[in-house]
Amino acid sequence: MSEKLVKNRDYRDFPFEDVSNVRWMMSMVILFGGFIALSVSGGVVFSQSDIINAVLNFLLFIFMGVLSIFVLDGKWYKKLLAPLKLKDVAVIIAILILTYAAAFFSLSFLDLSEAVENPVVDFISKENGALLTVLLFIQLFVEEILFVVPFLFIYNKLKGGSKVFALLAAWILSSLIFGALHLPTYSFNFAQSFIVIGSVRFALSLAYIWRKNLLLPYITHVLYDGLIFLFIYIAGTQGLV
Repeated sequence: MSEKLVKNRDYRDFPFEDVSNVRWMMSMVILFGGFIALSVSGGVVFSQSDIINAVLNFLLFIFMGVLSIFVLDGKWYKKLLAPLKLKDVAVIIAILILTYAAAFFSLSFLDLSEAVENPVVDFISKENGALLTVLLFIQLFVEEILFVVPFLFIYNKLKGGSKVFALLAAWILSSLIFGALHLPTYSFNFAQSFIVIGSVRFALSLAYIWRKNLLLPYITHVLYDGLIFLFIYIAGTQGLV
């Protein structure tokens, strides 16, 4: 691992180093507390209508994610996001290939007979296509927040020693945390959540580490999930699954 990845001095180089411990704790309580409450307990019950509950819980999921990062810095978007450059396209393609490779490789460690299907697969259809596309774009951005908040917290707290060690620790631990957050989605299948989802996250995170721009892992994540869902849709319409 090269120090070059952490020596950039522009405003996008692993920000929030001056954030107080109190604000870090507030951010993570909002982010993870909200996520756990909405996923493990089945969400907040607002009314007797399942549709209204689903919509309001999704909006709450978005709100908690954005609020958690707003607590760190009111101008977080200036420090995490940047206009794409031509070279970023090549990075996105490379990371997308790496992410699929990580997924297929990690599956070799999984007992496929015990694998749990993502619940969203049941809703993939022509009728739901537009809605699922919109939801995918929104949810995956919040998922990038779920990655970047613990990543930056761990890095900034450990970088007083070796920046390389801090980077590796933040990269690995944030991937494991991301996998843990998917335990409810995959019926608490630990191998699938930590090994497969954790490996996919590890690959995706390289895009942010490489370019210091959260748009890159976000776009790669959208392409990764989107292509999988598209394949499932096509396979379903052709009677292959």
